[in-house]
Amino acid sequence: MELDNPNKNIFSIDFPLTKVLEEIKKYIPSSQCFHHGFFDVRYFFKYDNCGRENNKITDYFVVSCFNNSPNIITMCPSSRYQIGNCIDLNYLKNDDEKTKSKRLSQIDKFNQKYTKK
Repeated sequence: MELDNPNKNIFSIDFPLTKVLEEIKKYIPSSQCFHHGFFDVRYFFKYDNCGRENNKITDYFVVSCFNNSPNIITMCPSSRYQIGNCIDLNYLKNDDEKTKSKRLSQIDKFNQKYTKK
């Protein structure tokens, strides 16, 4: 994280952090990592609208851990996901979060307001 912009990567206010942390412990450590460093390993997870990076909504976040350890160093939203190993956590969302409300057209609004029931 850069010092000149400390709010560069921010999780959404409705991001279920405790639920996600419990779930990612099932996948760390595993062979589904994206990057092997000398000291750290990075994992990419998908969770729709999990946060923002540079004021752009992102659907991915990255978790950095020590090699061969479940100990998390850091995690933050990231839009830099490239094709590779990614673990989808959208199944953690509630059913009402998954289904987006249908926006009514002007005709539907008119019909709803003026049709007899």
